Amino acid sequence: MKKYFYLFRHGQTNWNLEKKCQGHTDIPLNEKGLKEAEELSIKFEKIPLQVVYSSDLKRATQTAEFLSIKKNIPLLLSEHLREFCLGSAEGKSHEEIISSFGIELWENFLSINCEKDDISYPGGESRYQVFKRTLKILNTIACESSYEQIGIATHGGTLRNLLSHLDPSLQNKISTPNCSVFKVCYLSPQKDWVLEGQLF
Repeated sequence: MKKYFYLFRHGQTNWNLEKKCQGHTDIPLNEKGLKEAEELSIKFEKIPLQVVYSSDLKRATQTAEFLSIKKNIPLLLSEHLREFCLGSAEGKSHEEIISSFGIELWENFLSINCEKDDISYPGGESRYQVFKRTLKILNTIACESSYEQIGIATHGGTLRNLLSHLDPSLQNKISTPNCSVFKVCYLSPQKDWVLEGQLF
């Protein structure tokens, strides 16, 4: 049986505007982000979602709430869908991170090269750790729930990391603007995940 997952990034926050790395810091949507979330719920109008799972951080939950209310479907929260924990880098701008930790760590952390999966900021999570926890919750949803059309509200780093692991042929950095949506198919009983592409 096929199950379809629609993975989307949250709307804009003030820290997005300021190019600050949020990580687990719980920053809410700003005015534009709330509007983006509302517009996203309209784009989903013809997609027969049955449920939406969300990171428990405000910016993701607020985005998912618009969809849950508009479609009258359950909203379930999970810390496993959170953004990377960035440790000492959280709250810093891109320039501050490069100044504090060096350009090499910055570029290696953003790389989709799986050989760099163990790289992290001090006190933070590595790409492999985030992929492992993200895939675990998706596998649990796919295998233990009866839902076949599933929305997933998550974060830019977590989303790019998951997609690059599901499709290692992707050689360029994946762009995940606020409220972008990617469709992924789960194939049972093979337990395979197939990236079908970006919808919005």
